[in-house]
Amino acid sequence: MKLLRRIVRLGVTDELNYQAKREIVATNNLTPILTGAIFLLMILRDIVIPNAPDKVYWTVGIGLFLLPLVLNAFFLTTISRLILCYVPVLFIWFSFVSSILQVDVVEQSMFDALRIFLLAVSFIPYLILDRTRPILLILGVLPTLVSFVFFTEIILLLGVPYEQSTLHTMDYELMGVRSFVAYLILSTGCFAFQAIISNNDRYNQKLLTELKTKSGEIEKQNKTLLQKQ
Repeated sequence: MKLLRRIVRLGVTDELNYQAKREIVATNNLTPILTGAIFLLMILRDIVIPNAPDKVYWTVGIGLFLLPLVLNAFFLTTISRLILCYVPVLFIWFSFVSSILQVDVVEQSMFDALRIFLLAVSFIPYLILDRTRPILLILGVLPTLVSFVFFTEIILLLGVPYEQSTLHTMDYELMGVRSFVAYLILSTGCFAFQAIISNNDRYNQKLLTELKTKSGEIEKQNKTLLQKQ
């Protein structure tokens, strides 16, 4: 338990405000979860596909997913959060594209699975980046946004054999629209939730300031009473 507490507190210092501490702690919690998910996928992949090739990049992927924890240990918290926004998206693209290039026939389900995994990590920037630094938030959201807006263009750019008879269906285009709408719903909901949390933080900070002011006034009154006595 002590080790887990130390991991969760990596990069947290006393001079940081409450919001910054919460974002760093969220990064330290998400990193092991994502790393465990990648490790589980690697094991399941070996079970479903015995002697599956390209095990090396899965091992490298696990190391990259642990990188934010290492950076937080050296108090490079901003870089670690941006890396946590980019590494999952880039790894998902790389793993799926490398797998697609190894098969003879590209099935539509492969592209659907790629979109689903991209949706699964699209919430990360809203948990570890706040609206007080909008440029960082935009940079964090950019990978998944570009992935959904330019999905077909990216797979063509990466050399995926898109022009196959199995993909010439209306459902492929519809799945793209559905995925983008789902991404907008998820992103909008996360942004609204983030706004609620930020407003609550400001309200709580205002209450604390008022309490400190009243406490100071009461202390002054007590001193005055003691002097009179």
